[in-house]
Amino acid sequence: MSEIINTYDQLRHWKEAGIVGPIGISPAQMPKCSSSGGTYRNGWHVFHVGKKLDPDAHFLHNGQKHFARWQVKCIGTWREEEAAVLVLAQAWCKEQFGITEWERNRMGDYVPAPLNSKFPLRKAQR
Repeated sequence: MSEIINTYDQLRHWKEAGIVGPIGISPAQMPKCSSSGGTYRNGWHVFHVGKKLDPDAHFLHNGQKHFARWQVKCIGTWREEEAAVLVLAQAWCKEQFGITEWERNRMGDYVPAPLNSKFPLRKAQR
């Protein structure tokens, strides 16, 4: 197996080991609608290695299931909204794939807890 340096590598190793459900949840970065360019965070993407979870998704979502901050109807600060949307994404994953335990990896993405302990991301060398 190759070196594990990012979330996609973690999930790929999980899939190659024959374990069901190589699912991850990552912050959704969307382009700004201005001439200044750049991106902003507006929620979370649930993604699967080798499978589109939402085939009818907007082309910017690449078939990933998207959970946006607007889905929680302005409950507070953007951090509170982002946390509430993460709960929605995790609940959807539980319903679809039975994943109940999540851990944040070194990239800031959420992966199933057993995956993070079995295939940890390597520490950056300085």
